Amino acid sequence: MCKNCGLVVYSDAFDPGREWSAYDMEESHLKERTGPPMLGKNRELMYTNFSVQKDGRGKPLSVTTQQRMRHLRRQNLMAGTTESETRNLVIAQNLMKKIAEKMRLGSSIYEESLFTYKKALARNLVKGKSIECFVAASVLSVIREMNLPRPLEEVAQQANLEPLALSKFYRELVTGLSLKMPVDDPTKYIMKISTKLNFDQSVEKTAIELLKAAREKGLIQGKRPKAIAAAALYLSAKRHNLGITQKELAKSSDVSAVTLRNRIRELKMNSCLPTG
Repeated sequence: MCKNCGLVVYSDAFDPGREWSAYDMEESHLKERTGPPMLGKNRELMYTNFSVQKDGRGKPLSVTTQQRMRHLRRQNLMAGTTESETRNLVIAQNLMKKIAEKMRLGSSIYEESLFTYKKALARNLVKGKSIECFVAASVLSVIREMNLPRPLEEVAQQANLEPLALSKFYRELVTGLSLKMPVDDPTKYIMKISTKLNFDQSVEKTAIELLKAAREKGLIQGKRPKAIAAAALYLSAKRHNLGITQKELAKSSDVSAVTLRNRIRELKMNSCLPTG
């Protein structure tokens, strides 16, 4: 309720805490009914871990006992990763977690990416090949499936891979798993590039109209989406009398000046700029 006037803001609120009390660690363990949350598709990746410095009640262990516990933990880890497929999955999970953290991807994308990698592993697509490349390809496939504005070059950079290598493994993953991937729409990059350059919404609107005209004339197929989006923004900015060079826009959109110039020339030749 409000501390000033006494108004009840809401009632019947749920208490997420436990409904029982415990006065020591042993009693707490006896009354607990659940463990930590388990990821939906990754339950089999849960593994046993235990402390080597304290016991169940939080009391420090002796030096001899700590050495024994370290030995037992090492044996437990080795026993859980004896099979090559399990070791492969553990390595992939760690790599995928690093990429997801660097790119600030959500847990749902991480789960779906790991699920895609597991399907590739089950069909022997990864056997004898680079784990890093297939991990990055799995992340890229989920990003494109969810239509997120994260280009291939960004995934390759965060995974420390060459874009051509990632592109090769991505095609192999899509073909091997028979994935039906949506066509990468350049419109989703308009706002991202425009935000970097502080363009007005009117510039974005004109660029989107230009892309719509280019799509109707078949100029988008087979072209790099971000380059097409950058070219549309450049022509739109010029139409709104904004002073920006091709070099500045190429740098902000992470495309080469030559590629940007070619896409601009194609859009101009086909008269894609809307009238009015």
